[in-house]
Amino acid sequence: MANTSTQFSKQPFQQLLELAALCQTHSSYLPAQRDAAHSWSGVGFRLGSHRYVVPFDEVSEVLYELSYTMIPRVKSWIKGVANVRGRLLPIIDLNALLDAPFTTPSKVRRVIVIEHDDIFAGFLVDEVYGMQHFLIASYQEIADTVSTKAQPYIHGAFVNEHTWQVFSLEQLIQSPDFFAVIA
Repeated sequence: MANTSTQFSKQPFQQLLELAALCQTHSSYLPAQRDAAHSWSGVGFRLGSHRYVVPFDEVSEVLYELSYTMIPRVKSWIKGVANVRGRLLPIIDLNALLDAPFTTPSKVRRVIVIEHDDIFAGFLVDEVYGMQHFLIASYQEIADTVSTKAQPYIHGAFVNEHTWQVFSLEQLIQSPDFFAVIA
């Protein structure tokens, strides 16, 4: 009886060995593995006619333009606060904050939400293009900016068929100007 038990336990193992050998035999038909090109990913968005990309790890989520409650006696770039799953989300108009012209109807506008340390904020932008992937080799240190107010938050650009300026929302929320909201 002990011999039968050992025989059954060897059979599945033997089958696995045969399957592994078969896979090794047929692996020559698979394409050769290539080294993946080094790339960088972010969330692309537009303000006016300029394209920006925010590092992927800075973005918590992207929402449609939300209805919000206006707040009195704050600067014009603070649109108000919205309720997002029971949390109050300040809505900041990034165009107004950076003195860029407003150009887009509200149907395509989106809110890029960030959560960094204790700050939970939503930035209203003209349009979001979703995930953008760039080869590291396409990065350039110097980038043209839409306004001088944006300059401190721009960290170079990636160039493919468009120029995408790298915009740090985390750096923006750490600046003293971001907290100067009283009108």
